[in-house]
Amino acid sequence: MLAMTPEAAQAVEAIVDRPDLPDSAVLRITTLHSTGNGAGPSRDLQLEIVPEAPEEDLVLEDLPVSVEPDAAGFLSDKVLDAEFEGDGVRFNLYRQPGDDDEPTWR
Repeated sequence: MLAMTPEAAQAVEAIVDRPDLPDSAVLRITTLHSTGNGAGPSRDLQLEIVPEAPEEDLVLEDLPVSVEPDAAGFLSDKVLDAEFEGDGVRFNLYRQPGDDDEPTWR
């Protein structure tokens, strides 16, 4: 399953803890499949805030994050990180290192 750095967890908590969102709100990760660029099929990830996790989604333990089933396999060996930039946040995704691997940033 997707792993998260402490910075990403902090960013997610800050995003979904806004007073205008319900307590059940989560950051949802979905995939968009595309073939429009002429280079073959690609998969883009989309992040969105939803009022609650859809029933079919996988929900990360102890964090308000849900992952659609189609995205779960792709994210199973990934780590979500976050960088704070002024008032915003930028999420980065990289492959979890194996025994001999260095992290590969995506």
